[in-house]
Amino acid sequence: MGAKPSSPLRSLTICAVTAVLAVATYYLLPADMNELARRTAAIFVVAAIFWATEALPLYATSLCIIGFEIVFLADKGGMADILPMHSDWPTNASGQAIHLSYKSFLTSWAAPVIMLFMGGFLLSSAVSRHGLDRVIASKLLRPFSTSPTKLLFGILGITAFFSMWMSNTATAAMVLAIVAPVLAKLPRSDRFHRGAILAVPFGANIGGIGTPIGTPPNAVALGALRDAGYHIGFLEWMLMAVPLAVVLVIVAGVLLLWFYRPAKDIALPEIEKAENLDGMGKLTLLILGLTILLWLTSKITGISDAAVALLAAAALTALRVLDKKDVDNIDWNVLLLMWGGLSLGGAMQATGLVDYLVQSPAISNLNSMPGPWAGFLLACGVVALTLGLGTFMSHTAATALLVPIVMGLAPGSPVQMVVLTALAASFAMAMPVSTPPNAIAFATGDIPAASMIRSGGLISVIACVVLLVGQGTIIPMMLSSPQVQRSLTRRVAVILPMTGQHADKGELQRNGYGLAESQIRKMNIEVRYFDTADHGSKLAGFIETQVLPWSPDVIVGPYSSEEAMSVGKAVGQTPVIVPNANVDELTQQPGRAVYRISPPMQMMSMSTADFLQSQQAAMDFDSILILGEDSRYGKSAISSLSGNCIMRGLPAPQVKTFADGQAGDVVFALTPQTVVVMVTRHVADAKVLLKRLKDHPLRVGFAGAFATPALEDQNYYRVTQWGDDVQDLESRHFVQQYQALYESAPQYHAALAYSALITAGNVLEQTAKQEVPIKQVLASQVVATPVGQVRFLDFAGYFNQNPTTAVIQQLSNGKATTIYPTLKAANPSEG
Repeated sequence: MGAKPSSPLRSLTICAVTAVLAVATYYLLPADMNELARRTAAIFVVAAIFWATEALPLYATSLCIIGFEIVFLADKGGMADILPMHSDWPTNASGQAIHLSYKSFLTSWAAPVIMLFMGGFLLSSAVSRHGLDRVIASKLLRPFSTSPTKLLFGILGITAFFSMWMSNTATAAMVLAIVAPVLAKLPRSDRFHRGAILAVPFGANIGGIGTPIGTPPNAVALGALRDAGYHIGFLEWMLMAVPLAVVLVIVAGVLLLWFYRPAKDIALPEIEKAENLDGMGKLTLLILGLTILLWLTSKITGISDAAVALLAAAALTALRVLDKKDVDNIDWNVLLLMWGGLSLGGAMQATGLVDYLVQSPAISNLNSMPGPWAGFLLACGVVALTLGLGTFMSHTAATALLVPIVMGLAPGSPVQMVVLTALAASFAMAMPVSTPPNAIAFATGDIPAASMIRSGGLISVIACVVLLVGQGTIIPMMLSSPQVQRSLTRRVAVILPMTGQHADKGELQRNGYGLAESQIRKMNIEVRYFDTADHGSKLAGFIETQVLPWSPDVIVGPYSSEEAMSVGKAVGQTPVIVPNANVDELTQQPGRAVYRISPPMQMMSMSTADFLQSQQAAMDFDSILILGEDSRYGKSAISSLSGNCIMRGLPAPQVKTFADGQAGDVVFALTPQTVVVMVTRHVADAKVLLKRLKDHPLRVGFAGAFATPALEDQNYYRVTQWGDDVQDLESRHFVQQYQALYESAPQYHAALAYSALITAGNVLEQTAKQEVPIKQVLASQVVATPVGQVRFLDFAGYFNQNPTTAVIQQLSNGKATTIYPTLKAANPSEG
């Protein structure tokens, strides 16, 4: 399994050297790596050295990793924002883009895969305690004792079978105990004696790949995939892994017979018959059988594999099959090791370390290779690295270190490469220290190290060659099955206000989302809606606890600019496509994974100022008054409008602000030659302003509430992100579909919501087809929508923006007509 426990002096020396290397790593990494990723890289160095050398027990290293993550990476419950910084934070110098809570590093302990393995350990403990393993193994091995060849293959096959359901270590110890009396009666000079003993660890290592509970590397890989939204069931894993295990058992048997050919006159004594099962043994057999049945039929019953394992654990303890001592004695240390691995992988993803590695020139050049060579070379590298690490350190630790990196390196779906990593770890069986079954066999004193290295090394190499052949056939075949394809559905989380003060706007958005949803479901995309309600300042917590655990590939929404900024800070590196929020601060910071459909406030203000400049003579105004709500949205609009008017030689605007619901109390003075620009998102305030100014002809409503159908019976000019009278093909098609489905005309909330979700669907579809990361497609894809061609560019200090302009409409007698820009009204696809 790895190095032996260290002496105190050796441990202190390794700890000191590791501390120096971790600090050196932190300071020597490239300057453009963000602060949290830099710290995570240092933690990774500590984990790698400690797990490789076992300077500390493996489980102790895992606990240290989690402690380091909380202290150095979490600012909620940690010290991430207190400690000195060497680089920028993931999104901006203020450190507001990524806020990690200590809870995010603790929740891995309750991961479904750890619950699955805990249930498996308890089942294994019950099987061993009541002799079920010895009875079944003895009865299965007895028919194979008639010839050396049969016995060798019998040992391999039966050991492999038991290691699919039990600990590899326990399986190896059990089978050796059963066959030891038989082998003891053979001459020690007989080469077959050595081959039969080696069949035990090799069979245990190979058989462990057969089920998700067969060996911890399987669980680490499945846990990481599950966190990323890929759910491979118990049966699907077996359909992929068991045929591979059968092939490798045959290969191992042939090689062992070649290396350790039995003498022609060898006589094998009969294997002793085991005692019959008692009542508890029969009850254990019943629980084991039902558990396996539920695991294999989870797609039919709908019960998750982890839930089945917990039900089995409950039955074993409630029916007194296991007592407190048995529960205390399961391999909790292995579960702690898995916890540390899953938590480290999550930290590498959340802090952007994996993204940084993926964008390195070496990986970019590899992924850009033509044809299948990039994938094949990457698979060869992953298998070789895993085999090398697994030969000299714990298989579980090696998998925990490599899986997070492989998750990022694999273009498109990471499933195939992650599965390769887990399987290759189990094939590292060349050294006595490579795995506990090897150590148990070596401890018999009958196996020289050279013999194990020669035969185990060759089997490892052949197993990896078979694995690389299978990665182009068997594994893709598993991924193409209907059950797994459904579990690999891409996910879009739509967050919008379905209750609370913005519920009416949410309903307008919901119609646009609904129309888009009906079109993208055929792309194998799952859409789930989350109600932002009136979470306000607690929205980030809502995203962290309700939305992100669903593991969406993309988030669409929310409604308001303030909410969008909260979401942008909370989601880390999960892309967020925002339909209509347009406060400039939202995307004036590099690194934030926010992609905005509507134009930024500055662009809308530019359109407004251009319109006023072009119409100054016709409108005959000599002053400008801005009446704006006193909010982040209002202040952003007022600032942008004022600056753009001044830059165009227009009169410097006067500004009057009012609180929410207080538009009727605002004091202002105007002349017939004053243009009044009204800024508010609240329909009630907009109605009050329009009523107070009902006799004033120069009224301009700036987006927000003024673009809603509730005010279309008024006569005024309005600034909006989309005009429903624009007659380009996409817009006309959208209006026709919307009216057919909802029997009403759409407005800009619906158009922008539709465009955002359609864009998300198109991007995810292209991600699957091109097998590239989502962010790469978001940065290059152009999507035709009702609001024009959506493309996300960085320009003029704005990041991930859709460079569209607003339109100005004139409302008269309940009809809205786009009057500016005239080019957009005539041919908006060119605007």
